[in-house]
Amino acid sequence: MPINDAADHSPGNSMHSLNDGTVESSRKHIIRSKKSVSFSTVQVRVHEFDLGDNPSCSSGPPLTLTWKYFLEFSSCIDKFEKGRELVGTGRKREEMVMSRYFREEIVRNRGYSRIEMNKVSIENKLLQHEQMERIRKFQRKQKVIENLKGLLRKFNLKNKLVKDYQ
Repeated sequence: MPINDAADHSPGNSMHSLNDGTVESSRKHIIRSKKSVSFSTVQVRVHEFDLGDNPSCSSGPPLTLTWKYFLEFSSCIDKFEKGRELVGTGRKREEMVMSRYFREEIVRNRGYSRIEMNKVSIENKLLQHEQMERIRKFQRKQKVIENLKGLLRKFNLKNKLVKDYQ
């Protein structure tokens, strides 16, 4: 492996290659060789949706992607990127959000009943409630820690006690 030109070639500084693509000198300096990655093709798969458990879903049935896909194509990455430039890059956030009614239609087409959709929606609301409760507990704990830090500063005590409780 060639030694990097920026390496120190001063007397008494012998160099040798290591197995991981680096060069080490006798002075224990490690010189990394430049590495690069490139891609030639992009593969796109369009997956099916199913009833899910996404806690960020505010109303209606949450969706998840399945392992099954119904459309697949490969393209040269340069052609793919050119096509994206022609169509426009990406979508806006509001374009990526599915309405409750659209999600209900997808789930109905997958064979789920209204009762199953409601059950999953209720379970999702419970998950959201539990998540909010954990956040509130964490915020209360942080408030107590901040108050303790203030008291310790006020009474000129060591901060070690607060660190032990974090």
